[in-house]
Amino acid sequence: MKRAVVLGGGGPVGIAWQAGLIVGLSTAGVDLSQADLVVGTSAGSVVGLLLSSGADLTKAIRLLTEQGSPGNGSPEQGSPGQGSPEPGGMSQAFDDALLSAAGAAAVAESAGDEEAASRARAGLGQRALSATTMSEAEWLSRFDLFSETEWPNAFRCCAVDADDGTFRVWGPDDSVPPREAVASSCAVPLLYPPVNLAGRRWIDGGVRDVLNADVAGGADVAVVVSCTLLELPWQLPVALLGDILSATRRRIEVLASRAEDLVTIVPGPRMLEVSEWGLALMDFARTGEAYDAGLEQAGLEADRLQAHWAR
Repeated sequence: MKRAVVLGGGGPVGIAWQAGLIVGLSTAGVDLSQADLVVGTSAGSVVGLLLSSGADLTKAIRLLTEQGSPGNGSPEQGSPGQGSPEPGGMSQAFDDALLSAAGAAAVAESAGDEEAASRARAGLGQRALSATTMSEAEWLSRFDLFSETEWPNAFRCCAVDADDGTFRVWGPDDSVPPREAVASSCAVPLLYPPVNLAGRRWIDGGVRDVLNADVAGGADVAVVVSCTLLELPWQLPVALLGDILSATRRRIEVLASRAEDLVTIVPGPRMLEVSEWGLALMDFARTGEAYDAGLEQAGLEADRLQAHWAR
């Protein structure tokens, strides 16, 4: 029986929450490190590499603490605890660009036009290539935690070609270093630099999908962890976000159609408060609270997952 874990994008807050969740689940007897396949996108790639390599998940917090704020182009965030965030609080420089490109790609894909979807992603990639950000060397240095990490057989992470918008899943057969692969998966366009790898330049895999759950197709049992809700809540009347979430749900359905058992985990009330319903996922100051929210939610999810994961 093949078991898979899918870990989604969600910035530093998502890294911390997923790490806390997985640590808490392990303490409660649900060991996700036993997965045969771990698919990570963006934040999920950081947690996924730690999980599949058998590393201490609390290292995720060390990574975030040492990394600090994202520096050049850092989004402005509101104060923690606001229950009904306003979309205007998002950093328009990159959020609008991400939503526009990902939304256009999602609409094209729903119409079966993958070529148009790639063009939409490539448009964002071209903007990323000319954006003023930190240097690529500085960006890569933030992943030095993984400098000596060998590629785990179970691990995959997702990125998008900045030049042509095509989707790429990095794995152990690609002969690329895990550090660079994860850095490419996390390279939020306009905020962080595209990463040179395998003769191409790569941006965040979340430009295609926040989860890319269909990559785990073929698993018998799957646990899908999303750092955001999968339905558009009234708190987030953001243009195009509904189309993007619809595409995400379709990919989950692809995975579900092939699996015997699938469980999804989305943020609980405390994580939604910490993350401002997803608007503050890039706020490094919230990572400690997010980790605690993950630990807390694990206690509520463990019994539900145990019956599925122990099959």
